[in-house]
Amino acid sequence: NAGFDFASIQSVEVVDLYRNLGHQGALAVGIAHASNLEPVDYLVVMDSDEEDDPRYIPDLIGKCAAGDDLEIVFAERTERSEGPLFKACYKIYQGLYRLLSGMRIRAGNYCVVPWGQVDRVAHIAEIWSSLPAGIMKARLPYSWTPSKRGVRTHGASRMNFVNLIVHAFRGFGVHAEVVGARVFLLSMGLGAVIALFGLAILMVRLFTDLSIVGWTSQVLILLFILVFQMATAAVLLKFLVISMRMQYPLILANEYKKYIMTIREIFRNS
Repeated sequence: NAGFDFASIQSVEVVDLYRNLGHQGALAVGIAHASNLEPVDYLVVMDSDEEDDPRYIPDLIGKCAAGDDLEIVFAERTERSEGPLFKACYKIYQGLYRLLSGMRIRAGNYCVVPWGQVDRVAHIAEIWSSLPAGIMKARLPYSWTPSKRGVRTHGASRMNFVNLIVHAFRGFGVHAEVVGARVFLLSMGLGAVIALFGLAILMVRLFTDLSIVGWTSQVLILLFILVFQMATAAVLLKFLVISMRMQYPLILANEYKKYIMTIREIFRNS
């Protein structure tokens, strides 16, 4: 408990939702609910299974205070407890995230939010999909501090390869407009390379006596079709994001109450 004085806790409340909204949806509702409570110094966002080790809370708050409470501070996991294959896949996800969004993802949801930023976070529609990605897209100031993964005290982890893929697409979805543009540019680059390669083969056939494997042209055509499909998908994604911007976004700060069934007080310090 890092020497924390539990006697200073005045009360503990549990927010019950009407349905399972998933990890990110529940966090978004909780943050929106917290933004409407009495002001405090900091909001700590963490899981209750102790994989987000509470011993790092003083470090996170300390870094916030050192930055005049302007930055949201995330706990960067320097060590993970999963197997080598999962770790390798997670590294691939981080690499793709940086390639497609232009930003580095180095942490999960475990963070400390200075109270002055809580209401701003609650008004970010994208936190419904991914809290760190939403904060990064909103360009709120943030930083990282190293931490080690804690030991889960109850329940089994639901993070597997399927959930990792879902998690990845949620993060990519927050930056869909940028991802679409980058995929389009990538497909154009690949298309140019294929076109140059095809031109080189044509030149060889026309002006040299060298033999060309018969299926080479078929492979080039298939690659060109694949690149064309990538470019088309990227353009459609771009227009889809633009059309969605014309709709009213889900701002949990204004609508979170309709997801809450009950609020139960389970502890009060008398």
